[in-house]
Amino acid sequence: MINTLDKLRFFHVYILILLCSFASNSFAVIHVISNSNFTMLDPVGIWIPSSDDVYGTFDDAKLCSDVACTLVDGMTLASNTPFFGIPWIAHDIRVFTQGTYTFDTNCSGDDIASGITDCGGEPLTLRVGPNQLGAHILFNWNVNEDIDVVVVWNINDTFPYPTASDMYNLASTDGNGDGIPGIPMVEYPFPGFNINFNLNMDPPFDLSGVSVAIEVTGGDTQECTEIGGSVVYMTAEYTLYGGEVLESIEWFVDGDAAGTGESISPFLNLGQHAIEVIATTTSGATSSNSVTVDVTDTVAPSINLKFLDTRTSTEITTISKNKMSFVTASYSATDVCDLNPQTAGSVTAFDVESEDIITVLGRHNSIQLMTTSLALRVTATDASGNASDEQTTLSVSD
Repeated sequence: MINTLDKLRFFHVYILILLCSFASNSFAVIHVISNSNFTMLDPVGIWIPSSDDVYGTFDDAKLCSDVACTLVDGMTLASNTPFFGIPWIAHDIRVFTQGTYTFDTNCSGDDIASGITDCGGEPLTLRVGPNQLGAHILFNWNVNEDIDVVVVWNINDTFPYPTASDMYNLASTDGNGDGIPGIPMVEYPFPGFNINFNLNMDPPFDLSGVSVAIEVTGGDTQECTEIGGSVVYMTAEYTLYGGEVLESIEWFVDGDAAGTGESISPFLNLGQHAIEVIATTTSGATSSNSVTVDVTDTVAPSINLKFLDTRTSTEITTISKNKMSFVTASYSATDVCDLNPQTAGSVTAFDVESEDIITVLGRHNSIQLMTTSLALRVTATDASGNASDEQTTLSVSD
């Protein structure tokens, strides 16, 4: 029987569904979870008394396809029934589509929400097959926080505990091939135990339509690789549900059409760029995803500098005080991203331009060179403000 509170929940979600339908073409639905089940099984599959009052919500637009996914608000789960007299809390829940995902079990909720994945701890693996969903959940019980739980769900299937006739919209199943529903936890106080969530939803969830995500080769921050920017390689990773057939994939860069197909490789200038992809099926279902790609220049110019004998244009490293020398200070700078980096040079105590000729008087003239070396120092700065500094020395011998 549906009580008044449940009716209010359904009405609230119905309004949200209408709003989402008018605001977006991605067919996102907020599902109300109620009359659902929490069951724990020990390492050999013995049933531990469960609860059947699990409730929450599920936003089916927030599906993950990467372990670094930050969609921690896609599902909520709660219960008014304590576990062995102590309430439990499930938080930072992420729902995953088909794929294999390995999680570091020392990550906190803040780490996950920030996309941090390298946290240490014994790894826990989730394998989601075709026509399945999976979840990674942080679980608090007693004084123990952030216990990692992973669950694999079949769509519209039974769960064998306490009876095999119990049908659920999302039914927990054996996720590691040991014949026991669930996937064993690896952390205290439940190592080897299996947590299962079996969920009923209104409206019911079904794997239909399409979901799409953008994979940027090399990450969302790209180093400039040629004058003015970089070619960036991007791929649309999509999943089709319920027998849907893909019709098209469209790309947009900074709001402008940028191509079609599973991958594109546009040239992006220095700076930030908004990338969007839209996948459409033959039935008209669509899904979109967007990322921001930042093309940066962090590499300073390279400097080539040397002293030349002005008469022969050959590089020299030593001159003699005993004769007059004509020396050319030669330098240049190249930069991957800037065609004309700014340069400045000096020889010991005075400024020089590249190819300036320096006349060094020998000891038999009226002015003598009172030094044992000349130092050519050059600085170069590119348009992004990256600077380099190089020096070479010309020895002056007796």
